[in-house]
Amino acid sequence: MKRLSRRTFSAVPIVGLVMLFTAEGLLAEGLLLEAAPRSSVVGTYSSEVVGPYDFIVAPVDRIRRDVSYERVIRVDGRVQYETYEISGDMSRNDAMDWYRKALTSAGGDVVFECEGRDCGRASIWGSSIFRQRVLSAVDSKQQYLAGALATENQTELFSIYVVERGNRRVYAHVVQVSVDGEVDLGTNQDFAETLARHGQISVEGVVPDRNGILSQKALDELKRLANDLKSFTEDIYVVCHVYGSRSPDLLLEQSKSCAESAAEAMGYDTGIEVIPFGAGPLAPLQGGIPQSRVEVVIPALLRREP
Repeated sequence: MKRLSRRTFSAVPIVGLVMLFTAEGLLAEGLLLEAAPRSSVVGTYSSEVVGPYDFIVAPVDRIRRDVSYERVIRVDGRVQYETYEISGDMSRNDAMDWYRKALTSAGGDVVFECEGRDCGRASIWGSSIFRQRVLSAVDSKQQYLAGALATENQTELFSIYVVERGNRRVYAHVVQVSVDGEVDLGTNQDFAETLARHGQISVEGVVPDRNGILSQKALDELKRLANDLKSFTEDIYVVCHVYGSRSPDLLLEQSKSCAESAAEAMGYDTGIEVIPFGAGPLAPLQGGIPQSRVEVVIPALLRREP
C-alpha cells in the first residue's frame, strides 16, 4: 500500500471509489456500526469482490475538472455503504456524535474529522465522491469523519459523511471498506526527526472532536510520542486548534482545554514539561483549508524553509 499526497483524480467515476448501485451487488451483510436510532435506509450497496478504494483523510477541493485532496490512502478492499435519512428529532451534530461514539466504543480510532467549510466543497463530497443526490447541501452544513477499526484478521475503514439539506432533513452516508490484514495509516512516522528538523509537527491521528475533547486513544498516542521528546532541551509547546461554526471565544476556550489535556497526557509518567496553548480557530493552515488538529511546536527550532 502506498501513501499518497496531494493526489488528484478525474471527475469521472473510478471503479472502487464510486460504486454504482446494482441489485446484483447487494449482500445480506450489514455494516459494523449500528445505524442511528429511528433512521431509515434510502440507499445501500455491498461489493462481492475486492477492489481499489481511496480512503480520504483530508478536506477536498476541485482544480479545474479534477478533484483534489491533501492526503489519501489507497487500499484494496470490499466496499459496503448505506445512506440513511436521520430521524427528525436528531440534529446533524447528534448524528455524527452517534457514529463517532459507535466507532470509538467498538475500539476504533478517528483518523480525520472536519466540519462545515473546513471539509472543503460539499458539492464535491456529495456528487463526485459519494455520488448520492440526497447528500446535496451547502458547505456550512456538512461533517466528515474517517475512522479505522482493527479486527483479528482485517482492518475496517469508515468514511462517514453527514449533511443537513435546505429542507432541514439530515442524511448520513456510511461507507465501510474491509481490508485483509493491517493497514499502515502512516501516522507519526519520524516524529522526533521531523520536529527537530522543522520545529513543528502536526500529530496524525490525534484530532479533537467538535467540542475540543480528545479521546482516550488520542491521549494514549500523545503519551507514547512524549517519550520521543526527552532528547530536546528547548521549550516544548502543544497547540490545539478547534474549528467549527461556534463563536471564536467558545472555540478558543475549547482549544485551551484541549491543549491542557494534551499537555497533561504528555507529561504523565515522562516528567517532560509541555506548555499548552489553545489557538482555537486563529491559526488556519497556510495555503490550505482549516482543520482541527494538535501540533507540537518548539519555537527555538522553527525554520523558515518548509
